Amino acid sequence: MTKAIVGLIVTIFVALADTGWARVIKSDDFERYPSGNVDCAALLAGGWDGCKEAPVVRYPENSSDISIVTSIPGYSGAMCSGSKAMRMYADARIKQTDVHVGTGIGDEEQYNNYIPAVAWFQVCVYINYSSSELSTTLGRTMKFFYPCADIYPCRDNYWLLEMGTNSYNPFQASHGDPSSGNLYISSQARTTGDPYWASGPQENRHKIGQTSLAEWIKPNRWNVLRCRTDFSNITAAKLDCWIGAKGTALINVMSWHGGTPVEGSDFTWTIPVAKGSRTFSIPTTVPSPNRSGPELFMYLDDFMIATSEEDLPRY
Repeated sequence: MTKAIVGLIVTIFVALADTGWARVIKSDDFERYPSGNVDCAALLAGGWDGCKEAPVVRYPENSSDISIVTSIPGYSGAMCSGSKAMRMYADARIKQTDVHVGTGIGDEEQYNNYIPAVAWFQVCVYINYSSSELSTTLGRTMKFFYPCADIYPCRDNYWLLEMGTNSYNPFQASHGDPSSGNLYISSQARTTGDPYWASGPQENRHKIGQTSLAEWIKPNRWNVLRCRTDFSNITAAKLDCWIGAKGTALINVMSWHGGTPVEGSDFTWTIPVAKGSRTFSIPTTVPSPNRSGPELFMYLDDFMIATSEEDLPRY
């Protein structure tokens, strides 16, 4: 298929997404791939636009790899969807490393609003802390949902969902150091826009985190993570996220709406332009704390980006 035809297809798809017709933008339950180590070429052939892993042969101090599995050490239950899941391993004990798959193309204008301003994101996440796979995630956050309206490394994104031991604003809670696989979510590493919570130290008021500590990403279970963005209003951007164990009701753990106070303090969130993103990667950077961790043993299943909550999987 020629580049021109691909561009036309993407342009039509983006136009449909803007009108609400293209409801499922990207999905993968990982059933199509053979079990075992899977290289990026196979993932690209399977429909992803981007992929990165760091083979240990070339990166002995900060390796990462991707595989498709039918079982998880220490876990005997079912996957979220079908019989397979994607396993992502990262060794950042000495140096930062990266591992991800991605959709969209950052340097092509026809991908403008490929992911619209109002969109839903969902994935099943399993962090292993058992048997031979002990995920020792320390204080620094890893980048998990990585949208971008530009090329990587991103210079134009309104949000970037991270996972780490600190819950950031408004509660500044911590799972300890190391956390044994317990992770809060936050959004603090955006490059454009101006989220501002009028409490806490001035230099940290953009670090928006969990507005409820009733749930978080817990080890040794399938966590369902769902988020909704709304960047259609330049004076009132919005981000909501929900977490829950597979088979249970999801709990709203993050709700930041520009113009709506949080924990009694004013919150504003302005953005320069009402728009969505060209690309989306999951996860991305696993930082190194320059001590005994982290190693990350993460499993993903049933990933979806959609324009309607109705299309997201239920368990």
